Amino acid sequence: MGGAAHAQARSETTAVTHMLRLLDPKAPLWYRNISFSRNAIGMLMLEAFRQDNMEMKKSIAELFESGLLLNIAMTEFRDKRERRADWLPEASITGCQGYMKNGGELGYGLERCLYELSPETPCLSTLVLGSHVRNISEFIEVAEQKLLASNGHGNPFDRHAAAFIATKSRGLDKFLISLTLYPAGSVEHVLVELKLFAKLQALSHPGPLPGFAAWAEEMLKPVFLKIRSRLRREVVIQRFREARKSGDLGMILEATDLERQLAQDRREYEEALAAAGEADRLAIFLMNGTDARRAAAEGYGAWITSVLSVTALLASTILSVLYFME
Repeated sequence: MGGAAHAQARSETTAVTHMLRLLDPKAPLWYRNISFSRNAIGMLMLEAFRQDNMEMKKSIAELFESGLLLNIAMTEFRDKRERRADWLPEASITGCQGYMKNGGELGYGLERCLYELSPETPCLSTLVLGSHVRNISEFIEVAEQKLLASNGHGNPFDRHAAAFIATKSRGLDKFLISLTLYPAGSVEHVLVELKLFAKLQALSHPGPLPGFAAWAEEMLKPVFLKIRSRLRREVVIQRFREARKSGDLGMILEATDLERQLAQDRREYEEALAAAGEADRLAIFLMNGTDARRAAAEGYGAWITSVLSVTALLASTILSVLYFME
């Protein structure tokens, strides 16, 4: 279905929804393939996720994204003020409309609406599913057990975990916003995730988390490989191994200091490449004709004009580049 046809179909469905509401103001609301009481959309979302019903989730998402649900609520509020008691709070509906604007990002979308509008819903993250996790402390405890048992293989920050954490633990907006700036799997994205869980550990579970430390190692393995200097990489990995024993994510981040280490490594690598390029240009110049060699000999000394000396110069300079290679 093309864009225009899809928009027309949605407009017709919206018109039918309004018409049915006018014909029977007390009846449940209807939209496409769903119907629900005015304060029960949270339960409807929970059912859609439990059944993994994509059509239901799509219809609910359209209700928020289009502003239709908010429009109906505001219309009924104006008609009869006492009808506010039949609805979810206006701020909750408006908030979910905002979460849907960033629906593709972790911590937002329909999952966030689910936990905001149905606060008793246990976390539906695959890692903790079936454990009836209802708050951050329980999430950390159960996730820790699962990660410890799997030696760090698991995802404590899938879409449901991210939305659950964002809902239950306020003050994490800066981390969620930062995550939207970087692609999943990038160094920056990995470090923001680790910082977020370090914050949660400090707030909700200050004791050791060896399972999360093992997960951190799995997350950081590709990051370590970004360090070109073998010596620097070995030092950072050794620092990580020592800090991992504490089970403290904050200590791991502090000990490895990866942002600074990566930045310094990048600068040194670029400087080494520049030095090697300059030496290469100098060698070509010195070997380019007797007049050039004679002029160079006067400025730098006769030794540098010989092929052997040029080779030695190149070798000593290139060593700084090889320092970064496997």
